[in-house]
Amino acid sequence: MRLWLTLAGIGFRRWSTYRLAAFAGAFTNSVFGLIRAGVITAAVAAAGGTLGG
Repeated sequence: MRLWLTLAGIGFRRWSTYRLAAFAGAFTNSVFGLIRAGVITAAVAAAGGTLGG
């Protein structure tokens, strides 16, 4: 049990060191995800609004 608590503490300390990098990565992935969703939505709408399989 002590090993798991130690590993959890080390993992949390490592994550908290790079908080800004983690936030920036999540933000960037969210923006690119929205762009990708917009492109796919526009392509479906240009194709008549339905997918052909």
